[in-house]
Amino acid sequence: MYDGDELIAEYDKASAGTMLNRYVLGISEDDPLVKYQGSSAVTRAHQRVSSVGY
Repeated sequence: MYDGDELIAEYDKASAGTMLNRYVLGISEDDPLVKYQGSSAVTRAHQRVSSVGY
């Protein structure tokens, strides 16, 4: 799923539209900061390392 030209979510079409991943975007174009796996906000994967190491 896109918001304009930014990817914000991915769904599995084969299993009735189950959410696979969601993205929290940064301020610049094509700048995902965090990826949440699945439909909950529990499984988080940072897309890059910040200045404090996570």
